[in-house]
Amino acid sequence: NLKDCAPHAAQWLDSAPARKVMAALEAARKVAPEIQGPMARYVGGCVRNTLLAQAVDDIDIATPLTPQQVIEALQAAGYGRAAVIGRVLAQSDALEPITVRGATGPSV
Repeated sequence: NLKDCAPHAAQWLDSAPARKVMAALEAARKVAPEIQGPMARYVGGCVRNTLLAQAVDDIDIATPLTPQQVIEALQAAGYGRAAVIGRVLAQSDALEPITVRGATGPSV
């Protein structure tokens, strides 16, 4: 757990925008029940910077969902057109969901 390693991570991990996006992606499980494990994970610079006790400028989220499933999940959560470009502008936070899939399907 990232909060166990870096207690200061709570600032962005517990932010309402991050929780809302993660909840929206988790809710997509009903349209993708074949996906096992987490529907979304924090990745990239937000994890690295947190572990190094540096400022987090953006939050990258990896998901095994297809791009269309991500768009639909975020639009269902009220993000509208912003979801189409892959960057979710939630209040003052920029969250960037990306899909991680192999040639034959989800790999996360």
